Amino acid sequence: MSVLTTTIDNVDPLINYSPSTQWSEGARDTATDQYFARYSNGGTFTLTVTNGAYAEFTFNGTDVAIFGAKRSNHGMYAITLDNNSIGTFNGSTDDPVGIWGPLYTVNGLAQGSHTVRITHAGNTGQFLDVDYITFNSTINSHLSTIDDADPTFIYPAAAQWSTNVANASQYNASTGHITCLGGGTAFYIFQSDAVQLYGAVGPSMGQYAVSVDGGASSQFNAQKEYFASNTMLYAGSNLGSGQHNLSIVNVQGQTGCLSLDYALASPAK
Repeated sequence: MSVLTTTIDNVDPLINYSPSTQWSEGARDTATDQYFARYSNGGTFTLTVTNGAYAEFTFNGTDVAIFGAKRSNHGMYAITLDNNSIGTFNGSTDDPVGIWGPLYTVNGLAQGSHTVRITHAGNTGQFLDVDYITFNSTINSHLSTIDDADPTFIYPAAAQWSTNVANASQYNASTGHITCLGGGTAFYIFQSDAVQLYGAVGPSMGQYAVSVDGGASSQFNAQKEYFASNTMLYAGSNLGSGQHNLSIVNVQGQTGCLSLDYALASPAK
């Protein structure tokens, strides 16, 4: 067994921001926020000023940490883990610049599915932001980077997909596959108890659904204010030994695209 540590940025589709209309991506300029660059990944973060708005993340693993900022214009926030209240915490500080770091950390959970939620519990108008999330999973496999051009990625209707992706230099091996057709489908075949699928998010991306081995599908939204590559679109673990088939489908059609880059897994033999 080994421990897989994963970091996802604030724009990752696996983070559910609700209500979505009450969250926005932070400004990336010093005129709006002179300290924005203290956030990770070039100064990216997602924020809300609405009491009751929350960010939720479900993962398979043993440890998780939510990172953000404590600043003078921030307020209280509440944490729940697996529907159990952990407590309410103060996100404000007297430090005139602010303090960046973990807002909540938990270790030593039983390996399995867990859901952590951070909720704005202060006065409306005070800030709560999410910078990034890290989590650990215990896995039985060695994972490798498998590019989207590898034969274990299957594009059954080639006409649905294009390799002409914008910002190709930001993709792994400078290659990617993109579809903007509703129902555009790809499969990834792998031989490990864990898998992570990566692609791009941005203004032109949309909703997609993922299922493994014909099971129930999970739907996510890759539409974000800014383009970002190297973004995790799906993570699965505790899948059991043997060969597995991941299916990913673009469900939004012409108003949204789906872009794939690479997977972390053990390739099918």
